[in-house]
Amino acid sequence: MNPTIVVIIGIIVIFTIIYHVLKRIYFNQLVEQEKRAFHLIRKKRALWWLSPFYSNPLRKSKVKQMNRKRKHKIKQKQRDNFLTTVGLKPDQPTKTHFHHLKSIVHTHQKKTLTKLLLSTWNN
Repeated sequence: MNPTIVVIIGIIVIFTIIYHVLKRIYFNQLVEQEKRAFHLIRKKRALWWLSPFYSNPLRKSKVKQMNRKRKHKIKQKQRDNFLTTVGLKPDQPTKTHFHHLKSIVHTHQKKTLTKLLLSTWNN
């Protein structure tokens, strides 16, 4: 046999062995990394039942209700934005400082009226 062919076959065999060894090492590293990640996920999930949001049925229902309200508000806001862009709904005027002042005056008048009524009621 020709010595160059033997050298080429030897090099191919050596590269094949090195390839499989490195592949096995890399695969083992990936498996270990996956095991660590799975262990961390299991560790995080292990204490989920200690949370008051999962252990208390009243809290569960309250959280579900809050999520429903939030989703409803988001959908309503998207609907309003769509209708205003299409032109089917007029733009809402922005509230000015005058509107805020008007609400403060209104609440103050209600308070003074109730105080007045209570003072006349007691006398």
